[in-house]
Amino acid sequence: MSFLFQLLYISKEIIFKQEKKENSLGANLNRLFKIIVMGIMGIINLILCLIAFYFVYKCWYISNNIFLDFISACCCSLCYIAYRLAVPCIENNYGGELN
Repeated sequence: MSFLFQLLYISKEIIFKQEKKENSLGANLNRLFKIIVMGIMGIINLILCLIAFYFVYKCWYISNNIFLDFISACCCSLCYIAYRLAVPCIENNYGGELN
């Protein structure tokens, strides 16, 4: 979602921003660079979100606090990925898994 908002914000900034009628090559390259960087950042963010949701799905039936896992994956996927790599879902004696 944030990728779409970032892309819409940059597009709106380019289209609707009132400029001083500067059509120089440097200004156009600067705008193009902004769009490319925001697109790459959005794609990286999307990949991190998918990885975080994979970890949530992996521990879906195991975790005691699935709501907090899901909210953590939505809000800060990078932190949730680091948490799940540090504290993986492990099996217990009853055949299930625990955090």
